[in-house]
Amino acid sequence: MARGLGEETLLTSLGEVLGLESAYEDDLYGAMDWLVERQARIETKLASRYLAQETLVLYDVSSTYFEGCKFPLARRGHARDRKKGKLPIIFGLLCDTEGCPVAKALAPILFDDHDRSSAQKLRPSVVAPVQPSLSAKRKARKKRTEDDMPVHSFQTMLSDLAAIVNNRVHPKIPEVVPFDQITTLTPLQKRAFKLLGVSL
Repeated sequence: MARGLGEETLLTSLGEVLGLESAYEDDLYGAMDWLVERQARIETKLASRYLAQETLVLYDVSSTYFEGCKFPLARRGHARDRKKGKLPIIFGLLCDTEGCPVAKALAPILFDDHDRSSAQKLRPSVVAPVQPSLSAKRKARKKRTEDDMPVHSFQTMLSDLAAIVNNRVHPKIPEVVPFDQITTLTPLQKRAFKLLGVSL
């Protein structure tokens, strides 16, 4: 992170957006200390904004391991399965009381099922496995969204959004000062930001 914020080694425009020219490791640890002191207050405010009142939220963490060595999310570390020499991955899931994941905002443009209410109606009983909705099956088959955009996995969606760049333009006109110009968003990128409620 420190290298990613440095002017000579920066990875994104995050430092410029935050008004940081550089950051050292101690600065980042200090920010984490600042956050942990305010964690409860921040979580309470986020919960009041994004979760219904008196909603029970369930969170669990699990892990697994991979036989191969090419999976990009797997890392060397403590393997709870006691499999030495394997690449483990740790993942978490936040659910409501019905077992449905909390947060599916990008679902309409991902392979995720964006019509869960219809999927629930297809279940013969509450103990039966949830089946994909008809619209989700159609999206998976055509690899296109309902508004005819390519469907993404979460990882490829992140890669697509990572292509957005903030450029510093230096016109060769004396009276024109340098200015910033964000790359023109593709229709899919615009759709993603609209779903997230974010504007650039």
